[in-house]
Amino acid sequence: MLVVSGIPEGRPHHAVIDLNEVSGCAVKKYYGRIDVNGLVNKGLNQYLEKMVLQIEFLSKKQTADILIYKQTDNDIRELPVLELKAKKWMELLLEISPNCLKKKQLLKL
Repeated sequence: MLVVSGIPEGRPHHAVIDLNEVSGCAVKKYYGRIDVNGLVNKGLNQYLEKMVLQIEFLSKKQTADILIYKQTDNDIRELPVLELKAKKWMELLLEISPNCLKKKQLLKL
């Protein structure tokens, strides 16, 4: 079991994830609109709106998104450390989830 807790939108939230039901895990990045030639003066990370650790389940009906970075809540200078932490959590979840389908694919690389 994995217990996730946080305070999204000012309200406490707790979730319990059964690791036996986890089929995959990935770090997902969501970017805002990039204007024409926008990357000439700004880096891609300047357009990052949020980054989540997305957990997929065997049922394929839903995913669980754990917010790692949000542009309005975090400083962009925190991004490298937060991304590293997210990748470590992803690797850990892939390793300890017994039914994780992507684990075998990643370990072959």
